[in-house]
Amino acid sequence: MNKLEGILKLEELALPHGDWQIIKKASELNLNKKTKHGWCIRSCLPPEIKKDELALPFAAYVKTEEVSKIIEKFQKKFRGKGIFVVYPAWKFEKSGNLMLLENSIIIEAVEGFVRDLADGKKVDVYYKYPKYDDKIYICDVEVKGNRDLLSSLEITNLLDHARKIPYKNVVLEWSYDTDNNFYFHDIIEIKTL
Repeated sequence: MNKLEGILKLEELALPHGDWQIIKKASELNLNKKTKHGWCIRSCLPPEIKKDELALPFAAYVKTEEVSKIIEKFQKKFRGKGIFVVYPAWKFEKSGNLMLLENSIIIEAVEGFVRDLADGKKVDVYYKYPKYDDKIYICDVEVKGNRDLLSSLEITNLLDHARKIPYKNVVLEWSYDTDNNFYFHDIIEIKTL
């Protein structure tokens, strides 16, 4: 599953996500919505192109009048084959990964932007819940780090979503914004050797 397929899976599973538009050209955009923090532009490859997508162009907190110009610039790098996910940006309160593994559920979280976690710079808190016969055992949780970062309601929210997702060996990136809205932004397969 590539980045675009993961984003479409979030929609298919009716998981909370940003109010995004998936486009190929800047002329397809509808930027009439007012945004508090500008726009986010994520690049994706079409599913038929099998390449590493880790270093694709990305822009956040873009002013409305600059969005089209940035998409056109990104599209030149893709020689017209890029696909873009554009949505109102938000300020991150906390963010993390929800890993759905064969025998466990792992929640990693950081204060602020998920990029610090994705880049391997830091993990503020880590929860590991064992799973047997598709049941999550919350009594046997292993916790490392700042237990105060996530409230019990936030942990319950993540575990409730984990129970609804029919995939194993995937990572879902998530965040809470400064207005306490919850979003998933990606679902990625964990590749095994």
